[in-house]
Amino acid sequence: MTEANRTDVFGMPEQIRGLAPARSKLYPPRSRVGQISRARVVERLRMMAWDVLLVTAPAGYGKSTMLAEVAEGDGRATAWLTIDDADNDPTVLLAGVAVALETIEPIDWDLFAQLLHSPISISSGALRGFGWMLAERRTPFLLIIDDVHELVAREAVDVLDALIAALPEGSAIALSGRDGSRLHQGSLRRSRNIEEVGLDELAFGTEDTAQVCSALGIHLEPQEIGRVMERTEGWPLAVYLAAVARNHTSRADSDAVPIGGTTRVLAEFFSDVLLAGLEPATAEFLMALSTLERGSGQMCDEVFRRTGSAALLEDLERRNLLVISLDDRREWYRLHHLWAEFLSTELDRRDPGASLRLAARASIWHEAHGGVNDAIMNAAKAGDLDRVEQLVLANFPLFAAGGRLGTVDRWLALFERADLLARPHLLVVAGFLKFAYGDGSAALEWLALSNERAELDHAEAESGWTSAVAGAALRAAVGCGSAEEMAADARFVYDHLPRGVDWQPFACLLYGAAAFMLGDHARAEQLLREGAFGAAERPLVRALNLSQLAIVHIERDEWDRAAELGDDARSTVRDLDATPMMCLVSAVAAAIESRRGDADGAAERRMIARQQLAGFEGIAPWLNLQTRIALARSSLNAGNRVEASTLLDEAYEILEMVPDAATARDQVANLRRSATTRSRSGSFGPSSLTTAELRVLQFLPTHLSIGEIAERLFVSRNTVKAQSIAIYRKLGTSSRGGAVDIARDAGLID
Repeated sequence: MTEANRTDVFGMPEQIRGLAPARSKLYPPRSRVGQISRARVVERLRMMAWDVLLVTAPAGYGKSTMLAEVAEGDGRATAWLTIDDADNDPTVLLAGVAVALETIEPIDWDLFAQLLHSPISISSGALRGFGWMLAERRTPFLLIIDDVHELVAREAVDVLDALIAALPEGSAIALSGRDGSRLHQGSLRRSRNIEEVGLDELAFGTEDTAQVCSALGIHLEPQEIGRVMERTEGWPLAVYLAAVARNHTSRADSDAVPIGGTTRVLAEFFSDVLLAGLEPATAEFLMALSTLERGSGQMCDEVFRRTGSAALLEDLERRNLLVISLDDRREWYRLHHLWAEFLSTELDRRDPGASLRLAARASIWHEAHGGVNDAIMNAAKAGDLDRVEQLVLANFPLFAAGGRLGTVDRWLALFERADLLARPHLLVVAGFLKFAYGDGSAALEWLALSNERAELDHAEAESGWTSAVAGAALRAAVGCGSAEEMAADARFVYDHLPRGVDWQPFACLLYGAAAFMLGDHARAEQLLREGAFGAAERPLVRALNLSQLAIVHIERDEWDRAAELGDDARSTVRDLDATPMMCLVSAVAAAIESRRGDADGAAERRMIARQQLAGFEGIAPWLNLQTRIALARSSLNAGNRVEASTLLDEAYEILEMVPDAATARDQVANLRRSATTRSRSGSFGPSSLTTAELRVLQFLPTHLSIGEIAERLFVSRNTVKAQSIAIYRKLGTSSRGGAVDIARDAGLID
């Protein structure tokens, strides 16, 4: 990689730069004294025809250094990306891959930025769009992704699967980590040539151990080498440390093989050989550094309240004191994990509570330097859950607006169940997060938890975003109570929030939607106008208020005014079509386009709206009803009575949850009269698919099994199987592939 390429990596647009990985993640590890070549493994791989390489072994088996050798001998351009916990956010992971590939061939950053306007998931157009970008690259490449075991989020693993599926001809990908079981290897083997390297090939033999000792200037007798091999079972890191430890002992002690940072022999080695030979100030610095995942000179100066950290870090790395440089610029460093484990234990022994204090300072440093995720993680490490909550609540709107919902999920996972239950505001964040995802089942689970903890005595609740107000807001948005109950909760939120605060425009939306269902159209109009005006900086909330307001005018047959409002809503959120909560906006747009006579535009909007709506089954009757009613109106205007009847049947079932929704009941009845005759073909064809069936349909083009689809939808396997069979029957096919082809031709899936 040339210096010019390094510069180009960071010449991306401003809106992407914040997602770019640290430079240290884009380079393989540097070769070091004592490193043994894996020529046999590399040569075997060179003779094999593979386009996917999986390297899996426990920590310390030299996976990364072996891959660096593979890269050196590969004739293709190579890109490298090292994974860390932050990459469990699929948006962050995808951006990291894009930046790595930019070093080989330019990325269309404007197009990439458009893909990130919505959450990344296996069924999203964004992930497929990046796959198309990848497949169209002209320069054959080898992409190496290291430490994939850090990926525990299902959505992040889906990104890897999608990258593999989209590899262009002549290119390959190598994945390295401690555990590759989360990858869908069965599905990959059907379409890719996969080669694997595991523990057996990476483990050291007698010759390797002898070479390590020789490179380090250490002499071990054959019997001593045999003992090391027996005790370490060829674990390269343990071999290295045992060899170093043996060089500092006077006898071949059978306990001289280190197996963990705090085990007696290794702890003695770290303490007596490394730590004891350091100046006290240097030892204190290393112990402080052990509390950080990584540190730079500037960060260490500020967090440790000292000076000269950059020079000290470089010196420690040069002296081979298990301080590892993470980039060619020698800016960021980390300690070897076993060394860090020992040092952190030693720090807690010498100064109890020091690691918590340093983590707290690191959190403040990261927040000041724009590292919100690191700030939150260090606050959690410091045990300051109040600060974690504060940071999550402050940054949730920004991250949600940017589609980075996976990161917020990981933040919430920092709390134990008991801690989370004691923080009603975070329960509400979790509920709204799943609501925004279009994950109805999970949203209901969080609603139930919020209801358990919320204060029920509305009359004595204080103003502001209290637990009672937060719980009522989530209940009004997601709950399945009557229209009166929704109105009571929404009115409570509205009355207790000062005008202009964050959640007030959303309260207007909920209160206005409830008032409309109950027949108070004048009150609904007043509230929705207020909500639209107050949500200027919150595009989605503004668009929802405008769309619901357009529905009020449609019921008055004031189509011109409704069209103005609907167009305003669409222009406000034009780039958020993949966001499930956009379903109402899309449905209103479909009704307006069909009224104008734009059949193609209306059909496209209906298809998008039905895809968006699929995740809201069983929750939010207000949203489900008005979306279906608007879609049915558009279908009738287009002459598609089959689709209209299907939607109205679903709306009629939803009305059972809100029997007092007088306006919605009248809307459904009036539209049903317009669709009085339903042909015999009404049970067949793409238009006859129910919303639940459309929800399953989105997963049929993926590699997921019926059971895996059921797990994601929080339903039983039999339910998904029955709905799949219904999809095949209605589409006139007997196979999953046939259903996908027909659905694509009908525009139901991308």
